[in-house]
Amino acid sequence: MFRHVIVGVDGRPNGRDAITLGLQLVDHDGRISLAHVHPGESAPRRASNLEFDRVQQQQSTELLAHEREAVEVDADLLSVASESVGAGLHRLAEEQAADLLVVGSCHRGRAGRVLLTDNTLAALDGAPCTVAVASAGYAGAARPLGSIGVAYDTTPQSQVALAVARALATREDAGVRALRVLAYPVTPYMTEAPTLWEGACKQQLEAARQELDLPGEVEGEVVMGRLDDALETFSGEVDVLVVGSRDRGPLRRALLGSTSAHLAHSAKCPLIVVARGVALPPAVSLTGEGDAAGQA
Repeated sequence: MFRHVIVGVDGRPNGRDAITLGLQLVDHDGRISLAHVHPGESAPRRASNLEFDRVQQQQSTELLAHEREAVEVDADLLSVASESVGAGLHRLAEEQAADLLVVGSCHRGRAGRVLLTDNTLAALDGAPCTVAVASAGYAGAARPLGSIGVAYDTTPQSQVALAVARALATREDAGVRALRVLAYPVTPYMTEAPTLWEGACKQQLEAARQELDLPGEVEGEVVMGRLDDALETFSGEVDVLVVGSRDRGPLRRALLGSTSAHLAHSAKCPLIVVARGVALPPAVSLTGEGDAAGQA
């Protein structure tokens, strides 16, 4: 599934977090590449531009070699010049036909959360493959992926998300938890008859639970509340959270919707945003036995 993983590094701890996550997600017989984006040829023109390019390329190569040695990983090194980190990583992912792009979060704010810089967010949105974001400090706090969480609804993109979660869980001998979030019903009962409104909520929850049609190995749950808040809480209960990408156009891209963008900033565990049209193992179907999962 993730046979070629590209990890974005920049010499800072968030890059080490991303490497750690990449090593967990890459297939056992897959390969991993460390990538660094430098200004190089995209810098403003100047008399010494050729020398500037050479120095930038050399420094980028040395940074990559240092990171590979520091984590003692067997990885290819990819250096690219681009006007932005996101565009450079996207270009490498396309050229290398990568299955997964892994980036780190920034270390500002609350420890253990996915807190993004603009570069990380740019790498996430519109990527030509599935994207994973390592939570802050993950290199020192990684644990086996024993519980794979997936957002749940009935869209095609969400079905792909569940299929990816199941495939990863099979490889890791892990459990899968699917969460479906219902919005609170808006009815006259809310103010006129609170008891009736509470009854309507219970009826909707019970109906949704009865409609759950998941494979036997998947634990399904339905809650009522704000989607963003519910999934953020859920991210603290699993080892990695998988969401589908936004449905926009026919291209195989990882496009952030408002909920996945929120999770990219606030998730308490690593986040995987599955690209449209991602290749799946033959043993994992999208529609067999009621597969479904959540688009965000």
